[in-house]
Amino acid sequence: PPRSTLFPYTTLFRSKVSEMNLEEKLGQLILAGFHSTEFDDDLKDIIENHHIGNIIMFTRNYTSAAQMRKLTKKIHEECIKNNGIIPFIAIDQEGGLVTRMMTDVTFAPGPMTCTASSKDASFKAGKMLAEDMIKLGMNLNLAPSLDVNNNPDNPVINVRSYSDDPKVVSEMGANFIKGSMTYGVLPCAKHFPGHGDCAVDSHLGLPIINYDSKRIHEVEMYPFIQNIDVPAIMSAHILFPLYDNVPATLSRKIITGVLRKELNYKGLTISDCLEMKAIADNFGTPEGAVRAIKAGIDLVCISHTKEYQLKTLELLKQEIVAGNISIEEIDEHVERILKFKEKTLSYLEKYFYNQEEVSFSKENKQEALNIVESSLTHCFGKLPVLAKDTIVIAPAAKARTIIEDEFDERRSEERRVGKECRSRW
Repeated sequence: PPRSTLFPYTTLFRSKVSEMNLEEKLGQLILAGFHSTEFDDDLKDIIENHHIGNIIMFTRNYTSAAQMRKLTKKIHEECIKNNGIIPFIAIDQEGGLVTRMMTDVTFAPGPMTCTASSKDASFKAGKMLAEDMIKLGMNLNLAPSLDVNNNPDNPVINVRSYSDDPKVVSEMGANFIKGSMTYGVLPCAKHFPGHGDCAVDSHLGLPIINYDSKRIHEVEMYPFIQNIDVPAIMSAHILFPLYDNVPATLSRKIITGVLRKELNYKGLTISDCLEMKAIADNFGTPEGAVRAIKAGIDLVCISHTKEYQLKTLELLKQEIVAGNISIEEIDEHVERILKFKEKTLSYLEKYFYNQEEVSFSKENKQEALNIVESSLTHCFGKLPVLAKDTIVIAPAAKARTIIEDEFDERRSEERRVGKECRSRW
């Protein structure tokens, strides 16, 4: 265990499930979001009084690296003080379109850009993202996307995928996973069994992928099969009629039957956010969370609403009392969570707990630019020469799905350049 002067409670890491009471165990199963850039009363309540042991961050929680480090430091301290266990602090830092932290840290290239650049670009992206994350106390990256980009009408995957070729997706994803592990940040491959070939955003509705077993194993599931040793896998809120009549996240046939037993997966299983409409509108968020845990999910993600987070804990207790969920099942989930948390502990100690101040790599920022430049294709004609007074007019890049909870202009540099262009006009 770490011996940190900055974190006085980190002399204890309670890795034995037998030492935990029921409330502490159930709190480990929740990955909770909140709506503040500070350690507010809601965050204090869910950690101190309800023992929730894991937090997910979004753009809404970030203003700067210094602010984020102060916030995560407090989360670590409070989780360790109240539970004796370090938290998972997770974030979606895929690079490119899905990037929650866009200032101070390195803005990494996205998956499709990496594929267009070089075979090792995704390794570099995973490594630079993990280096920044671990310095900010984050130890779980909800990336990479191992979805195959094989449906041009897909509104939520597209450039988040490495390729329309399952083998390329598998190879580039494997490199990202290796890069992330360099700094002890657990990567989470998503969205199992595959979110590529659908035309519905699961944030807004329930997609259906209706293929036979041969096709699903050779395309949708192929990148997951090839990366089955990844530390974590996120489930998809997608209906696969071949296996079940409920979405994969809630399907024991898929999560336990296919992923655990058929593919022999040993890592963490994490749900996509259960407040997405594919689950919320058809099953209810707390009810869906309970069904996900019954299906075999270890960590249920509830990204926004405190009421749903606490209701989930209440419903889980009721199901245990009623005999619908056994303590042995709960213990199995918690043991797996603690096992993988402990894998991140030495990296947190080296880069976060024992560091008074942190700096971010200028070399990484330059490398990210190099990857972007090498991904560009010059089709024809002479390369244009831009004079100092050249005005470049282009559309602003924005996420047009609810993969981000804010649609504002997030890059201060974009705002600065836009203001400068308007003043010239």
